[in-house]
Amino acid sequence: MNKKELVKIVAEKTRKSQKEVAHIIDIFFQELSQNLRENDVQIKDFGTFKKVVQPARIGRNPATNEPIEIPEKTVVKFKPSKNVLNMKWL
Repeated sequence: MNKKELVKIVAEKTRKSQKEVAHIIDIFFQELSQNLRENDVQIKDFGTFKKVVQPARIGRNPATNEPIEIPEKTVVKFKPSKNVLNMKWL
């Protein structure tokens, strides 16, 4: 599912315009991103978004098999709640 499909489904279920729903979803993702800069984001019965720093490491260029240094980077990990995996909230 992509964003466009999500907007369409939510608009149909809420009887709102797709423009209104798209705006709400955009705000949701903006707030989620802003909060992830400083804190983990936990949404009850859905899951937790957590900022994780992956340390620098040595990798290999697959074409030449030469070792290359891969710098440290920050990524977001998502851990779904048990309710999502078991679909108890449906």
